[in-house]
Amino acid sequence: VSGETGVLGAAAALSALFAYVTNFQGASRFCWLLLASIAAARACEIQASNARHVSLARAAYAILVCLLPLVFHMATGEAVIATGKPLWDAELVEIDTFFLGWLFPKGQLALWADKSAVFAPPTPLGRCITEILQWTYMSYYFWGNGLIVHMLLAYLREPTATAKWQRARHLALGWVSAYIFTFSVNFLVPAVSPRLFLSSDYSTPLEGLLFGKIFQAAIKSAAGGDPAHPKSFGAFPSGHVGQTWLAALAAERLGYVKYARIARAGAVLMTLATQYLRYHYAVDALVAGIALPLIGLWVAQLPLRALPHRDGPALPLSSEPRR
Repeated sequence: VSGETGVLGAAAALSALFAYVTNFQGASRFCWLLLASIAAARACEIQASNARHVSLARAAYAILVCLLPLVFHMATGEAVIATGKPLWDAELVEIDTFFLGWLFPKGQLALWADKSAVFAPPTPLGRCITEILQWTYMSYYFWGNGLIVHMLLAYLREPTATAKWQRARHLALGWVSAYIFTFSVNFLVPAVSPRLFLSSDYSTPLEGLLFGKIFQAAIKSAAGGDPAHPKSFGAFPSGHVGQTWLAALAAERLGYVKYARIARAGAVLMTLATQYLRYHYAVDALVAGIALPLIGLWVAQLPLRALPHRDGPALPLSSEPRR
Protein backbone atom coordinates (compact mmCIF):
# COMPACT_ATOMS: atom_id res chain seq x y z
CA VAL A 1 0.00 0.00 0.00
CA SER A 2 1.48 3.33 -1.04
CA GLY A 3 2.08 6.14 1.41
CA GLU A 4 -0.59 8.16 -0.34
CA THR A 5 -3.16 5.38 -0.03
CA GLY A 6 -2.25 4.86 3.60
CA VAL A 7 -2.58 8.54 4.57
CA LEU A 8 -5.81 9.16 2.69
CA GLY A 9 -7.17 5.80 3.80
CA ALA A 10 -6.53 6.72 7.42
CA ALA A 11 -8.22 10.06 6.82
CA ALA A 12 -11.23 8.28 5.32
CA ALA A 13 -11.43 5.88 8.26
CA LEU A 14 -11.32 8.75 10.76
CA SER A 15 -13.97 10.58 8.72
CA ALA A 16 -16.18 7.50 8.87
CA LEU A 17 -15.79 7.32 12.64
CA PHE A 18 -16.64 10.98 13.09
CA ALA A 19 -19.60 10.68 10.73
CA TYR A 20 -20.90 7.70 12.69
CA VAL A 21 -20.72 9.35 16.13
CA THR A 22 -22.20 12.64 14.89
CA ASN A 23 -24.89 11.05 12.68
CA PHE A 24 -23.19 12.53 9.64
CA GLN A 25 -23.70 16.06 10.90
CA GLY A 26 -21.42 19.09 10.99
CA ALA A 27 -17.83 19.08 9.76
CA SER A 28 -17.72 15.32 9.12
CA ARG A 29 -19.66 15.96 5.91
CA PHE A 30 -16.97 18.39 4.76
CA CYS A 31 -14.31 15.78 5.51
CA TRP A 32 -15.94 13.44 3.02
CA LEU A 33 -16.45 16.22 0.48
CA LEU A 34 -12.79 17.20 0.71
CA LEU A 35 -11.59 13.61 0.40
CA ALA A 36 -13.79 13.15 -2.68
CA SER A 37 -12.33 16.35 -4.16
CA ILE A 38 -8.79 15.06 -3.54
CA ALA A 39 -9.64 11.80 -5.31
CA ALA A 40 -11.12 13.77 -8.20
CA ALA A 41 -7.97 15.93 -8.48
CA ARG A 42 -5.82 12.78 -8.53
CA ALA A 43 -8.00 11.26 -11.24
CA CYS A 44 -7.75 14.45 -13.29
CA GLU A 45 -3.96 14.32 -12.99
CA ILE A 46 -3.90 10.75 -14.27
CA GLN A 47 -6.30 11.45 -17.14
CA ALA A 48 -4.86 14.85 -18.14
CA SER A 49 -3.89 15.08 -21.79
CA ASN A 50 -1.26 17.82 -21.56
CA ALA A 51 1.34 19.20 -19.16
CA ARG A 52 -0.72 22.29 -18.27
CA HIS A 53 -3.70 20.23 -17.16
CA VAL A 54 -1.41 17.92 -15.18
CA SER A 55 0.18 20.83 -13.31
CA LEU A 56 -3.23 22.37 -12.55
CA ALA A 57 -4.55 19.06 -11.24
CA ARG A 58 -1.46 18.64 -9.09
CA ALA A 59 -1.79 22.15 -7.68
CA ALA A 60 -5.43 21.50 -6.80
CA TYR A 61 -4.46 18.19 -5.20
CA ALA A 62 -1.78 19.78 -2.98
CA ILE A 63 -4.06 22.63 -1.88
CA LEU A 64 -6.94 20.28 -1.07
CA VAL A 65 -4.65 17.96 0.92
CA CYS A 66 -3.42 20.92 2.97
CA LEU A 67 -7.04 21.87 3.77
CA LEU A 68 -7.70 18.50 5.41
CA PRO A 69 -6.38 19.52 8.86
CA LEU A 70 -8.79 22.46 9.02
CA VAL A 71 -11.95 20.41 8.58
CA PHE A 72 -10.65 17.52 10.68
CA HIS A 73 -9.95 19.89 13.55
CA MET A 74 -13.58 21.00 13.55
CA ALA A 75 -14.86 17.45 13.13
CA THR A 76 -12.76 16.18 16.05
CA GLY A 77 -14.29 18.66 18.49
CA GLU A 78 -17.81 17.83 17.31
CA ALA A 79 -17.15 14.11 17.67
CA VAL A 80 -15.86 14.47 21.24
CA ILE A 81 -18.92 16.53 22.20
CA ALA A 82 -21.26 14.04 20.53
CA THR A 83 -19.79 11.07 22.41
CA GLY A 84 -19.51 12.86 25.75
CA LYS A 85 -16.07 11.37 26.31
CA PRO A 86 -14.48 12.18 29.70
CA LEU A 87 -11.60 14.65 29.68
CA TRP A 88 -8.04 13.63 30.46
CA ASP A 89 -6.81 16.96 31.80
CA ALA A 90 -6.52 15.71 35.38
CA GLU A 91 -4.28 12.84 34.28
CA LEU A 92 -2.12 15.16 32.17
CA VAL A 93 -1.69 17.50 35.15
CA GLU A 94 -0.64 14.51 37.26
CA ILE A 95 2.00 13.56 34.71
CA ASP A 96 3.32 17.11 34.57
CA THR A 97 3.37 17.29 38.36
CA PHE A 98 5.25 14.00 38.63
CA PHE A 99 8.03 15.11 36.28
CA LEU A 100 8.12 18.89 36.78
CA GLY A 101 6.36 19.48 40.08
CA TRP A 102 9.72 20.05 41.78
CA LEU A 103 10.31 22.99 39.43
CA PHE A 104 6.88 24.54 38.77
CA PRO A 105 3.51 24.41 40.60
CA LYS A 106 1.67 21.37 39.23
CA GLY A 107 4.42 21.18 36.62
CA GLN A 108 3.10 24.29 34.85
CA LEU A 109 5.49 27.01 33.72
CA ALA A 110 2.49 29.32 33.35
CA LEU A 111 1.53 28.93 37.03
CA TRP A 112 5.07 29.82 38.07
CA ALA A 113 5.07 32.87 35.78
CA ASP A 114 1.63 33.87 37.05
CA LYS A 115 3.05 34.37 40.56
CA SER A 116 6.38 35.86 39.45
CA ALA A 117 7.07 39.50 40.24
CA VAL A 118 9.06 39.80 37.01
CA PHE A 119 7.45 37.47 34.47
CA ALA A 120 3.77 37.69 35.44
CA PRO A 121 1.54 38.61 32.46
CA PRO A 122 0.50 42.05 33.84
CA THR A 123 4.10 43.27 34.30
CA PRO A 124 5.76 45.27 31.49
CA LEU A 125 8.07 42.35 30.72
CA GLY A 126 5.19 39.92 30.94
CA ARG A 127 3.14 41.94 28.48
CA CYS A 128 6.01 41.93 25.99
CA ILE A 129 6.58 38.20 26.44
CA THR A 130 2.87 37.52 25.97
CA GLU A 131 2.77 39.60 22.78
CA ILE A 132 5.82 37.93 21.25
CA LEU A 133 4.74 34.42 22.18
CA GLN A 134 1.18 35.00 20.99
CA TRP A 135 2.53 36.08 17.60
CA THR A 136 4.69 32.96 17.66
CA TYR A 137 1.69 30.77 18.49
CA MET A 138 -0.27 32.14 15.54
CA SER A 139 2.71 31.63 13.19
CA TYR A 140 1.99 27.90 13.46
CA TYR A 141 -0.24 28.27 10.39
CA PHE A 142 2.70 29.45 8.32
CA TRP A 143 5.71 27.18 8.83
CA GLY A 144 4.69 23.94 7.14
CA ASN A 145 2.07 25.37 4.80
CA GLY A 146 4.50 28.06 3.67
CA LEU A 147 7.15 25.47 2.85
CA ILE A 148 4.69 23.33 0.89
CA VAL A 149 3.40 26.35 -1.06
CA HIS A 150 6.97 27.40 -1.85
CA MET A 151 7.78 23.93 -3.18
CA LEU A 152 4.53 23.82 -5.16
CA LEU A 153 5.30 27.18 -6.78
CA ALA A 154 8.80 25.96 -7.63
CA TYR A 155 7.23 23.03 -9.45
CA LEU A 156 4.65 25.19 -11.27
CA ARG A 157 7.46 27.42 -12.58
CA GLU A 158 9.02 24.30 -14.07
CA PRO A 159 6.19 21.79 -14.70
CA THR A 160 8.48 19.27 -16.39
CA ALA A 161 10.54 18.88 -13.19
CA THR A 162 8.73 15.82 -11.86
CA ALA A 163 11.11 15.47 -8.90
CA LYS A 164 10.01 18.88 -7.59
CA TRP A 165 6.39 17.76 -7.63
CA GLN A 166 7.24 14.49 -5.89
CA ARG A 167 9.03 16.39 -3.11
CA ALA A 168 6.05 18.71 -2.63
CA ARG A 169 3.54 15.85 -2.71
CA HIS A 170 5.47 13.69 -0.28
CA LEU A 171 5.89 16.59 2.13
CA ALA A 172 2.18 17.43 1.95
CA LEU A 173 1.30 13.80 2.71
CA GLY A 174 3.79 13.70 5.57
CA TRP A 175 2.36 16.95 6.93
CA VAL A 176 -1.20 15.61 6.85
CA SER A 177 -0.22 12.21 8.28
CA ALA A 178 1.07 13.93 11.44
CA TYR A 179 -2.24 15.78 11.70
CA ILE A 180 -4.27 12.60 11.27
CA PHE A 181 -2.31 11.02 14.12
CA THR A 182 -2.89 14.12 16.26
CA PHE A 183 -6.65 14.19 15.67
CA SER A 184 -6.95 10.47 16.34
CA VAL A 185 -5.27 10.89 19.73
CA ASN A 186 -7.31 14.05 20.41
CA PHE A 187 -10.46 11.97 20.00
CA LEU A 188 -9.22 9.10 22.15
CA VAL A 189 -7.63 11.31 24.83
CA PRO A 190 -9.59 14.59 24.76
CA ALA A 191 -8.27 17.44 26.92
CA VAL A 192 -9.09 21.14 26.94
CA SER A 193 -5.77 22.74 28.06
CA PRO A 194 -4.49 24.38 31.27
CA ARG A 195 -6.09 27.64 30.11
CA LEU A 196 -9.51 26.17 30.89
CA PHE A 197 -8.91 23.25 33.23
CA LEU A 198 -6.69 25.23 35.62
CA SER A 199 -8.40 28.57 35.07
CA SER A 200 -9.18 28.96 38.78
CA ASP A 201 -5.49 28.56 39.64
CA TYR A 202 -4.43 31.63 37.69
CA SER A 203 -4.69 35.01 39.38
CA THR A 204 -3.73 37.24 36.45
CA PRO A 205 -5.03 37.31 32.87
CA LEU A 206 -2.82 37.21 29.81
CA GLU A 207 -2.69 40.79 28.58
CA GLY A 208 -0.13 41.28 25.84
CA LEU A 209 0.04 44.63 24.10
CA LEU A 210 -2.20 45.12 21.07
CA PHE A 211 -2.40 42.10 18.80
CA GLY A 212 -1.91 39.69 21.69
CA LYS A 213 -5.33 40.64 23.01
CA ILE A 214 -6.89 40.26 19.56
CA PHE A 215 -5.35 36.81 19.10
CA GLN A 216 -6.46 35.78 22.58
CA ALA A 217 -10.03 36.80 21.81
CA ALA A 218 -9.98 34.87 18.53
CA ILE A 219 -8.72 31.71 20.24
CA LYS A 220 -11.34 31.99 22.98
CA SER A 221 -14.02 32.36 20.33
CA ALA A 222 -12.83 29.30 18.40
CA ALA A 223 -11.79 26.99 21.25
CA GLY A 224 -14.13 28.28 23.95
CA GLY A 225 -13.56 30.55 26.90
CA ASP A 226 -15.87 28.87 29.40
CA PRO A 227 -14.36 25.86 31.22
CA ALA A 228 -17.84 24.35 31.46
CA HIS A 229 -18.46 24.55 27.72
CA PRO A 230 -15.24 23.94 25.77
CA LYS A 231 -15.28 23.72 21.99
CA SER A 232 -11.83 22.28 21.32
CA PHE A 233 -10.23 19.17 22.81
CA GLY A 234 -6.82 19.13 21.14
CA ALA A 235 -4.48 19.70 24.06
CA PHE A 236 -2.82 16.29 23.84
CA PRO A 237 -0.66 16.10 21.84
CA SER A 238 0.19 19.66 20.84
CA GLY A 239 -0.17 20.06 17.10
CA HIS A 240 1.40 23.51 17.35
CA VAL A 241 4.62 22.08 18.78
CA GLY A 242 4.80 18.90 16.73
CA GLN A 243 3.95 20.43 13.35
CA THR A 244 6.35 23.35 13.82
CA TRP A 245 9.22 21.00 14.65
CA LEU A 246 8.22 18.83 11.69
CA ALA A 247 8.43 21.85 9.37
CA ALA A 248 11.85 22.80 10.72
CA LEU A 249 13.29 19.29 10.42
CA ALA A 250 11.74 18.70 6.99
CA ALA A 251 13.17 21.97 5.67
CA GLU A 252 16.61 20.96 6.93
CA ARG A 253 16.44 17.58 5.26
CA LEU A 254 15.17 19.07 2.00
CA GLY A 255 18.16 21.39 1.87
CA TYR A 256 16.44 24.66 2.78
CA VAL A 257 19.17 25.51 5.26
CA LYS A 258 18.33 29.16 5.94
CA TYR A 259 14.63 28.46 6.30
CA ALA A 260 15.38 25.54 8.60
CA ARG A 261 17.46 27.73 10.93
CA ILE A 262 14.64 30.26 11.24
CA ALA A 263 12.04 27.50 11.63
CA ARG A 264 14.05 25.83 14.41
CA ALA A 265 14.09 29.11 16.31
CA GLY A 266 10.36 29.35 15.68
CA ALA A 267 9.86 25.81 16.98
CA VAL A 268 11.72 26.58 20.20
CA LEU A 269 9.62 29.70 20.74
CA MET A 270 6.47 27.76 19.83
CA THR A 271 7.23 25.17 22.51
CA LEU A 272 7.73 27.95 25.05
CA ALA A 273 4.57 29.74 23.86
CA THR A 274 2.35 26.71 24.46
CA GLN A 275 3.54 26.61 28.06
CA TYR A 276 3.59 30.30 28.99
CA LEU A 277 0.28 31.05 27.28
CA ARG A 278 -1.46 28.17 29.11
CA TYR A 279 -2.49 26.36 25.92
CA HIS A 280 -0.78 23.01 26.55
CA TYR A 281 0.64 20.79 29.25
CA ALA A 282 4.35 19.94 29.20
CA VAL A 283 3.58 16.32 28.31
CA ASP A 284 1.58 17.56 25.30
CA ALA A 285 4.65 19.32 23.93
CA LEU A 286 7.01 16.45 24.71
CA VAL A 287 4.95 13.74 23.02
CA ALA A 288 4.13 15.93 20.02
CA GLY A 289 7.71 17.11 19.59
CA ILE A 290 8.88 13.51 19.25
CA ALA A 291 6.01 11.61 17.63
CA LEU A 292 4.78 14.06 14.99
CA PRO A 293 8.13 14.80 13.32
CA LEU A 294 8.96 11.08 13.22
CA ILE A 295 5.64 10.23 11.58
CA GLY A 296 5.77 13.14 9.15
CA LEU A 297 9.37 12.57 8.09
CA TRP A 298 8.77 8.85 7.56
CA VAL A 299 5.71 9.35 5.38
CA ALA A 300 7.42 12.17 3.46
CA GLN A 301 10.36 9.84 2.73
CA LEU A 302 12.87 12.16 4.32
CA PRO A 303 16.10 10.87 5.92
CA LEU A 304 16.66 10.76 9.65
CA ARG A 305 19.74 12.94 9.36
CA ALA A 306 20.05 16.31 7.62
CA LEU A 307 21.97 16.41 4.34
CA PRO A 308 25.04 18.68 3.96
CA HIS A 309 23.61 20.53 0.94
CA ARG A 310 23.85 24.17 0.06
CA ASP A 311 20.69 26.16 0.62
CA GLY A 312 18.07 24.90 -1.82
CA PRO A 313 16.05 21.77 -2.61
CA ALA A 314 18.77 19.28 -3.47
CA LEU A 315 17.28 16.08 -2.08
CA PRO A 316 16.48 13.46 -4.74
CA LEU A 317 13.35 11.42 -4.20
CA SER A 318 11.96 8.43 -6.01
CA SER A 319 8.95 8.99 -8.26
CA GLU A 320 6.79 6.71 -6.18
CA PRO A 321 5.49 7.20 -2.62
CA ARG A 322 6.81 5.03 0.21
CA ARG A 323 5.73 1.42 0.02
